[in-house]
Amino acid sequence: MSASVRRPIAFLSGGQGSQFVGMGIAQFENDVVFRSTVKALLAGPRLASILDAWLEGSQEAFTRSAYTQPLLVALGIASARSLASRGLYPSALLGHSAGEFSLAVFAGLIDDEATRVVLARRSEILDEGPSGSMRAVRSDSETITSLLREHGLRAWIAAENSPTQCLVSAELGVLEKLAEIAQARSILTVPAMSDMPFHSPLVKEKALQLEESLSTARLSSLRVPMVSGSTGSWVSDAQSEQANFWAEQLWRPVKFWSALDMLLNDDWIIVDLGPGTGLSAIAASHPKVRSGQSEVVSLMPTKGANSFTDWVEKIQYVQKNSL
Repeated sequence: MSASVRRPIAFLSGGQGSQFVGMGIAQFENDVVFRSTVKALLAGPRLASILDAWLEGSQEAFTRSAYTQPLLVALGIASARSLASRGLYPSALLGHSAGEFSLAVFAGLIDDEATRVVLARRSEILDEGPSGSMRAVRSDSETITSLLREHGLRAWIAAENSPTQCLVSAELGVLEKLAEIAQARSILTVPAMSDMPFHSPLVKEKALQLEESLSTARLSSLRVPMVSGSTGSWVSDAQSEQANFWAEQLWRPVKFWSALDMLLNDDWIIVDLGPGTGLSAIAASHPKVRSGQSEVVSLMPTKGANSFTDWVEKIQYVQKNSL
């Protein structure tokens, strides 16, 4: 990090695939707001077991979507609230998949009681689902689509993360075949940490079940402007108040690069709440960031001890360099 001009803050938050063992533990142990938020959101019989699994370092918390997704949402909300309590309040939000929902809750979409109900139901819905996964492919969407069509693979582009990196969603056998084809063409592919083929029609039924749960909650317009990773555009009040808008994000593709493009029409200090640095790296590759017009700060890297001291130092840097 280097000194920069003072800019408004935009929060960035990741979703499925960004999780890692130990994520958020230092913050939970040392930050009162973070800890109280996580404990308040992951309460009740089903969600408390997810909290325990995370604190114990159980693999279930990081490999089973029924555990991982509620956990990621809770950690995203906790991170955002902790920073806000330190005077770092964002002027814009951008999330990826479950990260978008966590930032929406932070921005006032639903209250904590409704959030617990929705997270518990989300966990139940994802307890059993279609077999499959996702795979990161180092290529552009047009090339990938052409490969899928050429070989008759029943797979979908789950996320356009950048002009040179996409996620593909499918059943495991199809993803293995795609990896073989890509390797033969010197295209790098890497498995994503997911036990389901999210952001594809294969999980559309799960999205419909989630919509039923969201329909019982009182949805409000967001108090902070958000660029949707699902549409690539700013979220309107009408969209925010529709249950299907949030539920369909489970199966619709993520247009992250388009959303990032939209956000970076203005200059920001983008604070990546984490977990991991995947989204930070993508954002840092954007021309508006490379040119120095905007800046990215990653708060929860996967490497190292993920120490609380490092987290606080980065927050202090943002405090000094933001409006």
